[in-house]
Amino acid sequence: MGSFLSHIFGPKKPSNDLNIINRSLKEEIIYLKKEIERLESIVGQPVSNPSQHRLSREVQKIVQNHLENSLNDNNDNWNLIFSDNNNVKIYRRELMDNDIVCDTTKAIFTVKGITGHELCQNFWNSGTRHDHGVIKESKVFTDLNSSDTFIVHELLNKHWVADQRDICFWSHIRNFNSNDVSSWIVVNYSTEHKEAPIKSSIVRAKINIALIGRTKLENNATKSSCTRNDLTCEVIYVAYINPGGYVPAFILRNVFEKEYANFVYSFTNFVKKQTKEKQILF
Repeated sequence: MGSFLSHIFGPKKPSNDLNIINRSLKEEIIYLKKEIERLESIVGQPVSNPSQHRLSREVQKIVQNHLENSLNDNNDNWNLIFSDNNNVKIYRRELMDNDIVCDTTKAIFTVKGITGHELCQNFWNSGTRHDHGVIKESKVFTDLNSSDTFIVHELLNKHWVADQRDICFWSHIRNFNSNDVSSWIVVNYSTEHKEAPIKSSIVRAKINIALIGRTKLENNATKSSCTRNDLTCEVIYVAYINPGGYVPAFILRNVFEKEYANFVYSFTNFVKKQTKEKQILF
């Protein structure tokens, strides 16, 4: 981008240099198109076999922990904090770390008309992150050169009762073997990046989040014959969040209880709207 900006904001050019400017603009456009194609190839489509990069071992360990714990958990050690007529159940496991609330919250529910792949793809896709309403700024780092993992730095919107916070995490997507038609998982896990240093004026929160979507077919339908009326997605959403600084426990837990339910409804409706006119993605 340097040459393009220098032509726009640099010293005034005589008119006989217009050809040079036009040629540079064309070169910049070609470069930008190639860069967009490169980024789309990295962040666009997940693959079945996890790619290899400097965070591969950590990614494999965290993903495997979520699959083993989330899929086999019978909810005995959780407190039910929300339940409704739409089969949404939200559980909480309370944890304090140095007087900081670090609860783990889990939501279990079903969604009609979408697949686990569509659910997870929209959660993982960096282009839809701003639609969730809590992010002020977001930057994606693709230096892992991975088709299923990238690093994100997000500056969150500031609330008047709390310090401004940010998070830096890797985000990974994959499908996994199960007895379902299609099973997918996304994990967001805190990490560090040299281009996202911790600033003294902002509190760095820590997260460990997993979204699992498993597709069921109803009405004796098959993949080749089904419509969206035959699709049911069984969803597990597990989130550990350390806000990184003191917030009164009763306030934070009250906010979490409301916001998790709001997230379930708003995000699943968002995915339904995004996919209703599209070909089913298994």
